[in-house]
Amino acid sequence: MYLLMKEQNFKTLLLADAEESEETAMIAANIGFCLASKSGYKVLIIDADLRTPFLHEKFNVPNTQGLADQIAGRRPLVNAVHDLGSNLHFLPAGDDPTLDPMVMLGSKGMSDIVEEAKKLYEIVIVNCSDIKNFTDAVALASCMECVVFAVNDGKVRRQIVMNAISPFQLKDLKI
Repeated sequence: MYLLMKEQNFKTLLLADAEESEETAMIAANIGFCLASKSGYKVLIIDADLRTPFLHEKFNVPNTQGLADQIAGRRPLVNAVHDLGSNLHFLPAGDDPTLDPMVMLGSKGMSDIVEEAKKLYEIVIVNCSDIKNFTDAVALASCMECVVFAVNDGKVRRQIVMNAISPFQLKDLKI
């Protein structure tokens, strides 16, 4: 991931799972940790899985204020981000159940958050819901430079992956 982002000059990375799994959130956490601690980049991980957020548990931070509040314009980004040390920062999903995740993630507010994060951090990693059951990643992809799909080798059928990535290919996004 480091070489891909460096060679292509990507600052933003969207990570999505082909099927529902908490493993992708762990991959996002591990990529963020490695890029921050080993490479010295100032990294922000955003949990954009507004349906079943998990990363806040991994990082042992509350999920009461986060991305959903940011999109709704309730709190400045720097006040909602948790500093995890070693150049790693985290924005939890938040727990605002009043707004539709698809609408929030495809909004100008989300795009503005990514743009602000790009100014404050060298790398922004966004974790989102699986692409088999939800279209959240398609909405998010428009404000991201690169989309990475996590596929559990030997367990996910090829046709599921092909169906899942076709909307991204239509938008001519870097996959």
